[in-house]
Amino acid sequence: MWGPTTGSKDSIITAFIESSVDPKTGLIYLYKNRNNEPTFTTGSSSAVTMFFMKSVDKEVSKAMYHSIIRHLTRKNGAFLAVREYENQESTPLLDINANSGPIIMGLGTTATGFTLGGALDYGTIGVKKGLLNSVKATTQIMPIIPQIGQNVMCVILKNSFLK
Repeated sequence: MWGPTTGSKDSIITAFIESSVDPKTGLIYLYKNRNNEPTFTTGSSSAVTMFFMKSVDKEVSKAMYHSIIRHLTRKNGAFLAVREYENQESTPLLDINANSGPIIMGLGTTATGFTLGGALDYGTIGVKKGLLNSVKATTQIMPIIPQIGQNVMCVILKNSFLK
């Protein structure tokens, strides 16, 4: 299991990890129920948190990225995508919710987009290419559905090509 890096034990990060991270997987809980108990993890909550955590603690962000790759990715040929739910048995062709945006056959478009942002810093060439192929395909088949993941991906891709 991962946690704050030695020497950077910030109380806010520590409290966040203790309250929001599944200790078995390193994934982020979506929310807590009325009894203040964690519910379930999602790809989008994990990927968005990982992406923005880079500016707070890069080592924690990197560990979160590796948890996403280990527990949520699905590969099919040249495509690599991030599942929205870790233990979902069956999935509809298309599902949309306010937190995740479009979910296509269980694969989170927002989760995949933000994970590509992490892969640009932490991933292998194969992971970067697979996620990029999935993001490109998603933007081609779903151009009319605005989503934060696609918008952020445009910025990420633009900045990565400028480096």
